[in-house]
Amino acid sequence: MHFYIQKSEVVCYNKIMSYVITSSERNNKSASEHETKALLYLMNFHCKSEEISFFVIDFFNDVTGLNAFATEAYDIQSKANKGVSPKTIGRELVTLFKNFVSDFNFKSYILFLGGLADSIRKDSNKTEFCWDDITDKAKAKIKNGLIEECKSKSYINNATITDDNIDNFLRNVLFVINDKEKSDYIKGILNTSPLILPSNEVLDSIFDEIKDRQSSKKNTLVEGITINNLNQFIPFNRHIKASEIKLLVLNRIVNYDLMSKGIPGGFSDIYHSIDVRDRAIVIEDCKLAIAKTLFDKNNSDIFWIVFEDIYENLSLHPSYTIDEIYNNLNMNYVKMLNNLDIVSLKYFISIIKEGMYEN
Repeated sequence: MHFYIQKSEVVCYNKIMSYVITSSERNNKSASEHETKALLYLMNFHCKSEEISFFVIDFFNDVTGLNAFATEAYDIQSKANKGVSPKTIGRELVTLFKNFVSDFNFKSYILFLGGLADSIRKDSNKTEFCWDDITDKAKAKIKNGLIEECKSKSYINNATITDDNIDNFLRNVLFVINDKEKSDYIKGILNTSPLILPSNEVLDSIFDEIKDRQSSKKNTLVEGITINNLNQFIPFNRHIKASEIKLLVLNRIVNYDLMSKGIPGGFSDIYHSIDVRDRAIVIEDCKLAIAKTLFDKNNSDIFWIVFEDIYENLSLHPSYTIDEIYNNLNMNYVKMLNNLDIVSLKYFISIIKEGMYEN
């Protein structure tokens, strides 16, 4: 489903805007896990996932995704409790409403729920739904809860609490119920065959590592700070890059730090054949090529197909040299990864082999 805001697009080049941070907090363990699921939902399952480069933590909201130049924001409020009432749902929408009536360019408003009563939805099987999918009785209670909460918050301008604004906002909210385990959210990053996925325990531990990194971003106090542009989140170090998460996950899957200073054993012969003056440059070029390939959103599926091909070949032929594994790969897919060449691909094979057999 695709949801787009109906309010006028904001052009801010010649307009002074201000936004006061009012949502920073420190949450309990349960909420932190739910917020990580919200982040990974935005990264993997939202219709605009491919547009998102940054995840900003407890700054604009629980989690806010931003595109590469911070000109568009995708906003999530997370509510971990499962038995929430319609009125409570309305109250939980207040920060999303604040962002809706702000001058900043928020493109999506998501309430990420732990669960809710079946009676709230017209179709209780839907885990993603919009305002029109909610029963009339529940709508009235949600709207009342939102209005009451808006009026109780000093950071909401009472002049913005109009029927038109409230109704327009509610028509643009996407409601999402968390229906996945921790491991499922990591599988969403690893677009590859179940045959080469690690155990759910390993996937859960990767999820927990992302959660810890996300929680660490709450260590600085930002409450009450005023900013004038979406991109001013950067100095506060409240963000995680999508590329950081992808690299972390791949490092754990191959059991090797792709950006480490060491040389994988299988690459040793190639490394020593390079002029000593060029070795460091070649290794850095290999790492850069792998990183570019991993972060290339246009070829994500192909990257994981090639990864799977390498992994399966190494599993079937653990004694093969790097050259032999290279010669066994399906070059029709390899050629589609424009950032890799023969040297960087053999370096990548060496990394995977070392992680599988030598660590």
